[in-house]
Amino acid sequence: MVGRLTLKRGLGDILRELQEETGLTLDELSVMAGNNDPYRQDTDEKNVEGAWLRRMTDTHLTGTAPIHLRGLHYVLVTKGVIKPDGQKYRNIHKHWFWMSDRVSRAARWLGYVPFDRIVDERNAPPVIRPAATRLDPAPTIWLASAPDFSNFDKRELGPQAGLLEEPVSPQKYRLALFGEKTSLEAVLDPIAEEYNADLYLAAGEQTITGIWCAARDAVADGRELIVFVFADCDPGGWQMVVSIAHKLRALRDLLFPTLRYRAFAPALTIDQVNSLGLPNEPMKEGERRAQRWKDAFDIEQTEIDALATLQPRELDRITRLAIEPFFDATLKDRIEDATADWGRAAQRRLNTAVARTAGYARLRADAATAIAQAQEALEALENATDELDVDLPEFEMPEAEPDDDDANEPLVSSDMSLDEHIRQLRTRKSYESSE
Repeated sequence: MVGRLTLKRGLGDILRELQEETGLTLDELSVMAGNNDPYRQDTDEKNVEGAWLRRMTDTHLTGTAPIHLRGLHYVLVTKGVIKPDGQKYRNIHKHWFWMSDRVSRAARWLGYVPFDRIVDERNAPPVIRPAATRLDPAPTIWLASAPDFSNFDKRELGPQAGLLEEPVSPQKYRLALFGEKTSLEAVLDPIAEEYNADLYLAAGEQTITGIWCAARDAVADGRELIVFVFADCDPGGWQMVVSIAHKLRALRDLLFPTLRYRAFAPALTIDQVNSLGLPNEPMKEGERRAQRWKDAFDIEQTEIDALATLQPRELDRITRLAIEPFFDATLKDRIEDATADWGRAAQRRLNTAVARTAGYARLRADAATAIAQAQEALEALENATDELDVDLPEFEMPEAEPDDDDANEPLVSSDMSLDEHIRQLRTRKSYESSE
């Protein structure tokens, strides 16, 4: 069998260790359905299938560029490959669904195929906004008027203190908005741009690729990832934050041990549906969770599109209210104020140094009165400026100070133990948790 790529301790090992510690069954420790839960992929059959997909990608794909699942399907069809059960892989829905929904999931969670080798197709391309890089500028001194004799103003001839670059201080948290519908873009994208948040919109459940990208970028960024999930008020939408949070935990256990995150579900909630008078519609036929849902909440289903279309300002308000505890809206102004305060203090010290420096005033006067022949005098002035005995103040960078003490309790966070993490998500999945 083809070996796994780099895993020494997989998610199945972690879950079995937790089972031994707690005495709970695997079903009791599962947050998602057994076929879908990242921690439940480590079976003999799925290892065989994962190793098979690894052989197929190694054999039939050239280069290292990622391939979409649908493209991989057609590669397998045209190459006439044989499935692990001995059947020829064919261009039929049954084989496509088996490969895309079952095998590709197992192959990635089990470590046979890298997460960035396969791209899921359902999601709109995510909008990833580069994080601001902290920049502590160095103080410097220069002549306020350079020796340009064609446009020279003797009144400006003097030293000036300043900063080599504009100071930059990043926000404390990395923000990411996940939406169940691409139609949410009209409301969520302007907010995401304003708060420099990443935006992941999908036609339904978020893909493994999208969540992996969010985890990878958060780890590279180094800040804690704050996830906000916007989904329908129905069993599938209620499950969305569960799935995203559980997959983030699995990725932390599997690949990204430094990943820190918190997950929230600001909309669409039961209370919002009831208080805003949003339209209800009958549950879809075949929804196996329908009766439990109706017993728990006494409503049918409401799509978040209803809120986005009928009351976009309310969705805007809900989103901003969720983000505000994690965003310091005063940071930009405080940096500008700190820069101006520093400039005034630095210039005062510089002016004092100029006043007490012997010969500096004479050199300045000579340069001003004999400008046509002042090249040498200006060079002497520049040299004297470089040699000024002045200790410029250290620039103190304002740090982001969001008022996160008042933030709501997250559904789950990376600080939780795995068993608490699972218990919280299972509670929400059972519709027992309160709003």
